Amino acid sequence: MIHRLFTEKSVPMAVAALGIALFAGSAACAQTSAPDSPPTAKKGGPAAEKLFEKAMDAMGGMKAFEAMKSMHVEAELSAMMLPEPMVIVLDHADGDRWLLNQQMPGGMGEIKAGSDGKVAWMHHPMAGYQLLEGPMKEQMAEQTRIVRHDLLSQIKEEATELETYGASTFGDEEAWEVHMTDKDGEKSKLYFSQDNGRILGVKSTSDSQMGPVDITITFGEWKEFGPFTLYTKMDMEQGGQQMSVAFKKIEIDKVQDSAFELPQEVKDMSKPATQPGSQPSTVPGG
Repeated sequence: MIHRLFTEKSVPMAVAALGIALFAGSAACAQTSAPDSPPTAKKGGPAAEKLFEKAMDAMGGMKAFEAMKSMHVEAELSAMMLPEPMVIVLDHADGDRWLLNQQMPGGMGEIKAGSDGKVAWMHHPMAGYQLLEGPMKEQMAEQTRIVRHDLLSQIKEEATELETYGASTFGDEEAWEVHMTDKDGEKSKLYFSQDNGRILGVKSTSDSQMGPVDITITFGEWKEFGPFTLYTKMDMEQGGQQMSVAFKKIEIDKVQDSAFELPQEVKDMSKPATQPGSQPSTVPGG
C-alpha cells in the first residue's frame, strides 16, 4: 500500500497531479517486500494496535480527526530532476470532497482535479477535462490521503497483518518496528518513536527488473495546528532518487463548500447521455 502511493502506474495522470511521477520507474510494476531488519533489532514490545493508538493520539487523537470538517494544505515538492519545486494545493472536506491543484515547474501549466463527493474529474492543460471513474477515481482519492495526513487510518484499513517485530532504530531515533502486510500481499516496515509515539517512517523493498530497490519514507518537522500535531516534511528515497514534500501551510476547518463546486464543463460531461447537451467523457481546453 505504501509503495503504491508513489509508484502506481495505472493512473499516471493522477500520480503526476500529486507530483509523484518521479518514482514511477523500474519499480512501478514490481512486488514489494519488507527489507531485512537490522541485526540490532530486539524482538518484543508493545502490540501493534497499541502503537497505532499512541501514534494517533500523538497527532491529536481519533476523536479530533473525526470532528474535523475540512483541511487546507499548501506544499512544495522538490526533487533532483525538477528545475524548481512543484506547488501543490489540496482542499479536503467531509463527504469525500476534495480539490487538488498542482503548478507544474517551468511554466508547463496547472493540473487540477477534484470531487464533489459524487463526481470526480481532472483537468490537464493539454488534454482538457476528464471524468474519473472506477479504479482511477478511487486511486486518486486514496493518493490525496497522505497529503492530508490520513496515513495512519489508511494503513489500518489496508493492513491484513500487523505485528510488532521489536525495538529498532530509524535514523538516529529509538523506535518500535512493526511489520505490515496489506491486501495486495505487499510488505512494509513501519517505525514508531519510543519517545513520543509518532510515526517516524516506512521502509519497503521493491523487486524490480534492475534488482531489489529499497524505498524509505520519513516524516518529520512536526508542528501544532490547533488540536493537531502534524508532520510538515515528508522525505522519500528510492533507488538513489530523492524527493521531498514541504508542507508550507495547513489550515483546519476553513475550507468553504464552494471550493468543491464542479466546473461547468464537468457538469455538462456528467449529464446522462440521453439528456440534450450532454458531452463526451473528455472535453478539450477550459
